[in-house]
Amino acid sequence: MRDYERTMTNHPLGQETTIWQARALRPGKVYPFHFVAINAMGKSGNSPVLSTLAAMHPGVRYAGDSEYSKLSYRPVITDVQESSLTTKWSHLPADITGGSPITGFKVYL
Repeated sequence: MRDYERTMTNHPLGQETTIWQARALRPGKVYPFHFVAINAMGKSGNSPVLSTLAAMHPGVRYAGDSEYSKLSYRPVITDVQESSLTTKWSHLPADITGGSPITGFKVYL
């Protein structure tokens, strides 16, 4: 893993490990990852790089408390027809200080 200061860090995992969680990431920073396998024959080549953006829920301050997570900011269904569904929601205030920006909503029907 390469951190936001461009420092490479190794995280050795056992052969039975199937889940690993990166901790203490800075929101808004991109973290590139790649994997290398090691066995009796030696090391593999690097895997393709996976770059991940560390993000926080919108409206959550860096300290972890909610700033704009009120029900009035959530999408609301306003009309249901045979072949359509209409929703509306309020935009978050321009002075929001926490979290990553909302880029859209997915509606499952």
